[in-house]
Amino acid sequence: MGTPILILGFNRPEKLRRTLSTAIELGEDRKIYVAIDGPRVGKVEDTAKVQRCQDLVENCKTSRSEIISNFSAVNRGCKDGVINAITWLFENEQEGIILEDDCMPSEHFFPYCDELLDKYRHEYQIWMVAGDNSADIRFRHEYSYSFAPEPLIWGWATWRDRWARYDGEMNDWNRIKKESFAERIFRDREQYVTRSAVYDQVANGELDTWDYQLSATIRINRGLCIVPRHNLVSNIGFGEDATHTTETSSTRNAHPTREIMPLYHPPCIFLDREVEQQIIEKIQGVRYMKAWRKAAKRARNFLVEVLKALR
Repeated sequence: MGTPILILGFNRPEKLRRTLSTAIELGEDRKIYVAIDGPRVGKVEDTAKVQRCQDLVENCKTSRSEIISNFSAVNRGCKDGVINAITWLFENEQEGIILEDDCMPSEHFFPYCDELLDKYRHEYQIWMVAGDNSADIRFRHEYSYSFAPEPLIWGWATWRDRWARYDGEMNDWNRIKKESFAERIFRDREQYVTRSAVYDQVANGELDTWDYQLSATIRINRGLCIVPRHNLVSNIGFGEDATHTTETSSTRNAHPTREIMPLYHPPCIFLDREVEQQIIEKIQGVRYMKAWRKAAKRARNFLVEVLKALR
């Protein structure tokens, strides 16, 4: 039997239908867990949409896949809803594949996850297997995947023991953020400044989300994520009904997938600094400067201040 799948849904029945039917079609021999968050208080339109999602899941239980459902009576939100659902999966399984309702897997995504979950099961430096390369991250080497310290969560997989170390409340970040160690977990100061500000917002409860906590957990523990050479999951969720991906003109919107199997494995685990840099620039929006450019900028600024003083 293949790796179990968790699908996270809420109030988008059409997107859930497409993703769930694709998972059933491509993952015939797998358990499929489906978690549906409850309607928001004061949002009348949520009630009918959430009910349609629940009905869709119940109707699919007669299909050839084993479908296990978890319907929340209340809305738990983008943080607790996701965290509770993934924790529920790993209360029942040793490893799993996680898809949000707008993440359409390609036919290569599931076998790719199966193979890498098996290969790196006891390599505890590896925290997750990503299926997303919608940002067209390029490799200098010829292998099928590489390693970077940032999670890409539009279709991913991990193990129970890694998820057990996930710090949803950002306790570790609160502990280390005032230490010199904090800056050293990032690529450079630019990333530290922008990323630590967001980490603080999450730690203070100002952002209702779960993914920045995963990023912080992995960086603090010096972990790595597997990044595929080609995109294996297409995000179909861009638009007005999305929580974060509202910009339909984004090049990552419904980005096409490509074949990746059979996998050509790297000979060892390594931190791919160029892949990390591209994630920082293309996804996080932090422009990375090479050391000599930084030095030149500092020198220029210093000269400008000297000239001002001489005037």
